[in-house]
Amino acid sequence: MQLTVQSEVHFADRLVARTCDALVRHRVAIFAALLLLLAMTALAVKAGTTGAEYKAAYEYFVGLITGYPGKIAAIMIGLGGVLMSWSKGSPLWFAGAILIGIVIWNLPTIIDGIFTATI
Repeated sequence: MQLTVQSEVHFADRLVARTCDALVRHRVAIFAALLLLLAMTALAVKAGTTGAEYKAAYEYFVGLITGYPGKIAAIMIGLGGVLMSWSKGSPLWFAGAILIGIVIWNLPTIIDGIFTATI
């Protein structure tokens, strides 16, 4: 019985030693993860504000999605779906491409709906 207790204690000591060694070896990654967590927390706090400084970038991306670049991307996705349907023999590729095109086209409306939702 005493042998089992000693081996469990020895195992716990080794586990603690290995954990400490891993923390020392990966301290840069742990520090980067903590910085990322801190940045995400700051963004979550900032998300409740009006965000006027991002309005120009948002309007630029909305213009890309709903303008000619978005139309070209939707046509290319549709053609890719047609080619994949033809090569694989399944119409699901084309249906998936059409669905992706619809989602991309409605992305600004979806994003506005998410950020302006009220309870």
